[in-house]
Amino acid sequence: DSSNSDNNSMSSLPSLTEKEHHLFNVSLPIALRNIEVLVQESRLHNNAMSEEKKANQHQQYDQQKVEIVFNYLESMTCDNRDISTDYKLSGQALSTIPNPANPATFFNEVLTPRKDEIRLPKTSCSVFQSTNIHYLLQNLTVERLIVCGQLTDQCVLSAVRDAADLGYFVTVISDACAAQSFDEHEWGLRGMQGFARLITTQEWIDEMDEWINQITEKPVYLDDTNSDRDDEIIISRQGEKPAMMQQKLSDFPTSPLSIPTAFQYHSIRTSIQVESVTKGIMTALLKSLKAANVNLLQAAVLDSFGKMRTKAVPTQRLTQANSCGKELCSLAEVSCAGLPSHADVPVPASGLTAANVLRLFPDWSSFQIIPASTPSTTTKLPTNAMVMCTLHNQIHGDLSPFCTRGLLQRILFAAEKHHGITFNVGIELEFCLVRYNSNINHATDDGDPLQTPIQPIDRSLFAHSILLHEQNVFIEDILNRFEHMGINVEELHSESANGQMELVLEYQDCAVTMADNVVYARQTIQACAKQHKMKALFLPKIYSEQAGNGMHMHLSFCDLHTSAPRRNAFVVSSWEDTSLSSSSSKLHACDKMSSKAESFVEGIMNNLPSLLSLTMPSNNSFRRVGVGCWTGSVNGWAVEDKEVPLRVCRGELTVQRKSRAAYGPTNVEFKLSDSTSNIYLALAAVLASGLDGIVRSLKLRPPVNNNNRGNAANGSSSSDSDKLPSSLKESLNCLNQNQFIMGVMGKELFTSYLAVRREEDRVSSERTLDQEVFEALQNA
Repeated sequence: DSSNSDNNSMSSLPSLTEKEHHLFNVSLPIALRNIEVLVQESRLHNNAMSEEKKANQHQQYDQQKVEIVFNYLESMTCDNRDISTDYKLSGQALSTIPNPANPATFFNEVLTPRKDEIRLPKTSCSVFQSTNIHYLLQNLTVERLIVCGQLTDQCVLSAVRDAADLGYFVTVISDACAAQSFDEHEWGLRGMQGFARLITTQEWIDEMDEWINQITEKPVYLDDTNSDRDDEIIISRQGEKPAMMQQKLSDFPTSPLSIPTAFQYHSIRTSIQVESVTKGIMTALLKSLKAANVNLLQAAVLDSFGKMRTKAVPTQRLTQANSCGKELCSLAEVSCAGLPSHADVPVPASGLTAANVLRLFPDWSSFQIIPASTPSTTTKLPTNAMVMCTLHNQIHGDLSPFCTRGLLQRILFAAEKHHGITFNVGIELEFCLVRYNSNINHATDDGDPLQTPIQPIDRSLFAHSILLHEQNVFIEDILNRFEHMGINVEELHSESANGQMELVLEYQDCAVTMADNVVYARQTIQACAKQHKMKALFLPKIYSEQAGNGMHMHLSFCDLHTSAPRRNAFVVSSWEDTSLSSSSSKLHACDKMSSKAESFVEGIMNNLPSLLSLTMPSNNSFRRVGVGCWTGSVNGWAVEDKEVPLRVCRGELTVQRKSRAAYGPTNVEFKLSDSTSNIYLALAAVLASGLDGIVRSLKLRPPVNNNNRGNAANGSSSSDSDKLPSSLKESLNCLNQNQFIMGVMGKELFTSYLAVRREEDRVSSERTLDQEVFEALQNA
């Protein structure tokens, strides 16, 4: 019941109150899309019943029709003198509702009544008080009402109670109603208990399937909406393709991937989070902490720049109030997104000051008890417990736009619910084990580790057995700790640099869980190394003439819109797949990818110059990459080529093709990533880029080979589009021009991130390698 012109003007309102902000940017965007889904499903059902009636010539199909009634504010007089006294006293918004001189208009095509659908204007809060709806429903022999609209605690509540008193069986679609705050929405729903049945949009759709062949009563769909405001606006239907409305920022790009804003995502998930944590769970948690000799629980987040920020809460202070969606503690907003890595001094250009505080809400699914010593010890020592948290506004409780863990959650939500894509992610962690000579205060940068403050634990090469043999106690300790934490390791081996090891973490079908595991694994490895009189350095470049440490991402996805929704969608189901692009058709038969896999890879390459500022965001990171470093020096891809940034990996196929080939592309390895990045932010940006490629069906460019690799050593390549930034500064400049990444990150996070990283680049550009190593040693 809201016009397009009214909706467009919403973003240009000079200022919004707290309640208006929630209504326009949180509640309505969710409700409107659900209402659209309900109306469309009802129309599809009515069309099907009409066809059945024609085919079978039976009147029973008339009894299965869903009557759709559009109820909205509109007076019968041009001066609105016929509206209720309550509306006359409620201010300009309600005293100047649409009228014959200025008739009501509808929001969009879906929510515009069709010829055979009923329009019912009203002039009061309850539709039953100012219209003939009761008389109308009796003539239609309607006994059941399906109610949705806004405001939940006002018009909807009044209509529901009146309908129930008149003898109707009332059902309210709870996620298709909107209010001016989450509390007011919940208050309205509680007020309907005993008068109506409360279900979700998806539950109503599920009931429709059973109802078609069984019910004989005729339900009605009652859209109780008010056209004086921009009443309903957008989404969430489980298992279908809803489109989430973005927060309108006239001077900043928005993402085309239907990623919910931080405000919208919090509203969608809050009730689920609250319901999922019970008093019994909290009691069990406290008992587990006591049994594990845990005295402190650390509430942890990664700031925008990958630094761990924690606050500890004594376990005896954990109460029931701390569980159900409540915060454990709080952090200054600037410490989460406005401080550079070299100092606790806010960067002015970030736009952040010491003024605001963010609340830390625990995600109990990430809870870990981290052993402080090897499990075989006979001494019961205190252990650490940690839970990863999301950042929330102190006043409203909304998810903060600075929360990178929340950003990754929002992108995964959009990918699955809007585009039918779920991701699988695996991570390779590389680090160097060294012994630290604290008597040497400075280091030379001649590549000889004996003349630096560090001494590698060995000088073995790639895949040699020396490291595994000599460090078997340390390795066993790590694996035991990981086992207690539920972190599985697929394989481990020595890498090219002295004392370098790689751990391959088992892939997860939830990228957030994978990111949590990376955070916990790095902390555990460093703590374990200390106990074994070593230091574990994740710094990308340690030795000038040796390989560096990366954090490679292995990415694949499933397509929920196929007949096999849990099958790896990288794999071509048969050789006759006619959707293969020309790029893939030139490959050997066993190396062909699906068309969506090709678009996914191209989407990442399309944004790769900008992504580097998020995945390898330090000057030391760029020391690691280059020709011959097995990282990739040009923007390209190839199958099983370690000299390209995107290496398509073969694996054993789970679906047998029409060939004897047992192996084919199963995932793509993103090599230009390291541990100086924020893993949540890096994954969010890379997966969003790949998803954008799928959504736009981007055509994959030809693979890199010896003919088109170009003379990267001389700084040239086959085309300008193949070139990659050679420094953090260049990559940040690319990021500043990338409208897509801007839209994914959002204005607040993008602005602060760019400002702080530029400040870090300014400070670190003059540092030598040994100075960077020395600083890493202090933090390891």
